[in-house]
Amino acid sequence: MRFLYLLIWTGHWEMLANKELAPSQQDRDSFSSVGSLQTRNLVTSVLTS
Repeated sequence: MRFLYLLIWTGHWEMLANKELAPSQQDRDSFSSVGSLQTRNLVTSVLTS
């Protein structure tokens, strides 16, 4: 169940970063990096809890 939520959350973040927050490709890349970092932190917290 947590894994399903993680997939939805990650997909939503990617969509938000690509369409709403970042008009240029460079901004998209930087937003994706931030999203990936947050995803890793979330996965770590879920696995260690």
